[in-house]
Amino acid sequence: MAEKFNRSEAYISGSLKLLKKLSPEEMLEIKKSELFHRSLVPEALKVDDPELRKEILSGKYTIKEVRKKIKAVSQKAGRPRNYSFTFVPEEKNFRLTIRFDKAQVEITEIIKSLEAAILHLERKPK
Repeated sequence: MAEKFNRSEAYISGSLKLLKKLSPEEMLEIKKSELFHRSLVPEALKVDDPELRKEILSGKYTIKEVRKKIKAVSQKAGRPRNYSFTFVPEEKNFRLTIRFDKAQVEITEIIKSLEAAILHLERKPK
């Protein structure tokens, strides 16, 4: 089959694996599409919305446009970032940043952390 389509065996194998994940209706949508590109299938498989998936598989959009659409509707927020508190005085002669190992921090935790840092500095010999 690879020779018939002038493609590598890996390419044909990968394409077949992707196509097996699609429903029969989605396969028909690909058949109808004149501008379809193989790279749209993995992008379409990321989408839960059947209407958007159908739109992607229709071949109306470039891969760049598809990725923008997916990003716009994506509900995934990613992993939460660690909280950072940064203080820059009016003179701007230094910047103090405290980074915590969790995403949300109460103001009292920031104050306690600053107090602990001051105590540590006061105990340390100069």
